[in-house]
Amino acid sequence: MAFLIPKRTLHRCIALLFLLAAILTTAGCPPCIDQLKKAQDQFNAAYQEQPSDEQAASQQKAKFQQIVEQVDKNTLLCLKDRDDLKVQAYAIDAFAKWGLRRYTDAMADAQKGQDLYEKAGKITNPRDYGMLLIVPGYAMHSQAHEEYEARLKQGYMTMAEAKQFDRKIANALDKIDTINNKLSNNEEVVIRANQEQLRIVIDAIDMWSVGIKDRNDWEPEVRRWLARAEEIAKKFPSGDYSFKARTEELLKKIENIKKSLGQAK
Repeated sequence: MAFLIPKRTLHRCIALLFLLAAILTTAGCPPCIDQLKKAQDQFNAAYQEQPSDEQAASQQKAKFQQIVEQVDKNTLLCLKDRDDLKVQAYAIDAFAKWGLRRYTDAMADAQKGQDLYEKAGKITNPRDYGMLLIVPGYAMHSQAHEEYEARLKQGYMTMAEAKQFDRKIANALDKIDTINNKLSNNEEVVIRANQEQLRIVIDAIDMWSVGIKDRNDWEPEVRRWLARAEEIAKKFPSGDYSFKARTEELLKKIENIKKSLGQAK
């Protein structure tokens, strides 16, 4: 039994959030501000795209590479004395490297940016900091998901294999969830991160229900993940907020899975 969750390549839902805010400060060296603005514009343009075929995906990959070259060779060097602005540069760099599947590099840049944000007295946009907090978890999950899809081509998994993937997914969620301890749940970046957590839970459920043959083996694991979804659901703000329809869409998917198991309220 599978829950018919659509397959994805790159996790596109984050593209709806991470269009970076305009640079508000003009202090410092104008050419360096221009270098950061150039990287920012490249980033926003690349993440607004929704590749529909291999050619478009290849073109987007080339844009990610241009972003990395811009940040690594120009932006960061020019901003060597501006830790506050380097925070955003590292956020751009980390997400572009994630898009290139350079997961280790993405996590390393994210850590550098987090360290600078905290050292600089948290004076830059908290959204940049939020991006830096969650990209390691996104990278961890992407890597695990790719490994799982490669393994699934060989047929059903053993329980030991499934539990190994399960641990990787859980670790990725734990990493993303750190944002809830650092920023307010009303922040846009936090809302999106928690939505991504719900979507990753759905991935985990799909992994168990598709990858393991015997329902008696996978159903208890699915129920465990459904319980985690309930905990994540509590993290969203009460009342209205931006992107609430997306949260409701994900929670509806969770509820439909519960109904298929006879677990709906």
